[in-house]
Amino acid sequence: MRQLLSVETKRMLSRRLPWIMAAAVASVIVFSAVTTFARSSPDKPTTEDQTERIEQEVARCRAASIDEWEAWESGNPQFEGDAGYDEWLSQFESGEELADENCNPAYFSYEVHDPRFCLVSLYEPTVQWRQVCPDIDDVENYVWTPAEITIDGVVYLTPKPPAQGAVPAAGMAMLVLGVILGASFIGAEYSAGTIETLLLWEPRRSRVLAAKLTVAAVVTFVVVVALLAFLVVVMLPVAAVRGSTAGADGEFWLGLASVVLRAGAAAAAISAIALSVSTVARNTVAGVVALLGYSAVSPALSSTLLRGFRPFDLTENLSVFVGGGEVGQWVSYNGYYESVAHHGVVGAAIVIASYVVVFVVVGLAVFRRRDVD
Repeated sequence: MRQLLSVETKRMLSRRLPWIMAAAVASVIVFSAVTTFARSSPDKPTTEDQTERIEQEVARCRAASIDEWEAWESGNPQFEGDAGYDEWLSQFESGEELADENCNPAYFSYEVHDPRFCLVSLYEPTVQWRQVCPDIDDVENYVWTPAEITIDGVVYLTPKPPAQGAVPAAGMAMLVLGVILGASFIGAEYSAGTIETLLLWEPRRSRVLAAKLTVAAVVTFVVVVALLAFLVVVMLPVAAVRGSTAGADGEFWLGLASVVLRAGAAAAAISAIALSVSTVARNTVAGVVALLGYSAVSPALSSTLLRGFRPFDLTENLSVFVGGGEVGQWVSYNGYYESVAHHGVVGAAIVIASYVVVFVVVGLAVFRRRDVD
């Protein structure tokens, strides 16, 4: 088995596709880092900057409100037939009064523009909407908190969403790498007709497929982890020079590392599933189309026709496994459906592992019994 694993590893690494895909993703990462560097500014926003911005917003709002009232007052045809709007504007005696109503400075104080790149934006376990870097006080970034829903005397909590940030998002996007690498690793054998030669050298099909599954999963894991680590490395100088590293403490780095490793594991799992599908279909396209197509339609189906299937949806469990959070389930409430927590990362890992086992067992059964020609 060791020799077979060695041969399959060499076959995988000698293929151009993994290297081309890794190089393409790395290029996108570098481009993103350069773009972020160019768009960011090292200047920390000040109270004066905020005051000036609010004044500018209020001035624009007042000018627009005055123009709007004057257009209505002059009988502009665009307002004809809108009784509700006519009644609303008729209560103001001038455009200035309308501007006073519409343009209170307090309405514009909720948003602070921070031109810096925040390193912690790579991984946000609880913050769902960040306005500024953590080194600015008295600014409320939106932090998720669970809400309680009581249904028939049972208290449910709303599911915690997966972490925000560039790394969790990139980790989910890189699952496509796992699909393509896994599906093509055996699909290419069928397309080129080399599967017959391989089985002449090693006729024990279970060992052959096990070796391919192992190599595909391990290589996919290493590639995805390396690319995500590269993303973090190239964004570090951007934060140091054109942003802020505030909040990047030990807890942040531990959480970031766990996301990177879980993304690699998720990609390895999806690679094994894609390889199994391609084994049954005997071509690469089937594995790629089946999984990518499923990922495209499953969220819609699990929110409409197959609501009860949502906790076991592969796509949602992959998202929660990579980014943390909780998988939701639908419960009926006053004629509506509410999303409540069902299970977390550990449960998601069990669901994903179950998919892998089922697909691998089916793929192995078909591979052992069917002719290869």
